[in-house]
Amino acid sequence: MSTRSDRQKLEHFSIITMRYIQSSNNILLNVLSAGSDLSASRFAKMCRQVDDSGERRGYEGRQVVGDI
Repeated sequence: MSTRSDRQKLEHFSIITMRYIQSSNNILLNVLSAGSDLSASRFAKMCRQVDDSGERRGYEGRQVVGDI
């Protein structure tokens, strides 16, 4: 169940993240579980907003099998 404070925290996190990733000196790395949908990733969408060409982006998908 989403509360207003949860939405406010998410919005605050998004603002801070956008401020950081807009710098052209930063590499944008998305680390997702293998079962995740990259196109639905909030961070991947933010990366596309600041880096349309994909020059600064890298993606890593991992699947962990067994107990850790």
